[in-house]
Amino acid sequence: MAPEKTHQVEIIGGGAGDCSGSNDDPPTKVPVQSDFTLASHPEVYVIGELASYAVPGGGNFRGTADVAIAEGKHVGDHIR
Repeated sequence: MAPEKTHQVEIIGGGAGDCSGSNDDPPTKVPVQSDFTLASHPEVYVIGELASYAVPGGGNFRGTADVAIAEGKHVGDHIR
């Protein structure tokens, strides 16, 4: 039998920008990679209003609930 996969999930906010390497003061958005991970910590996912992902062709994802739900589904599928 194959070993069971286990994952630890921690939901954080506010000070999460401190670990992004961002120089924003105070940190308001965390720059993420195309898979919503931090460049310096690929095991950490950031979604929702805290995430800042530059859309190819210019702009950023809007900080709306619909976008956050889609990001959550994408990250959830990736973690599985």
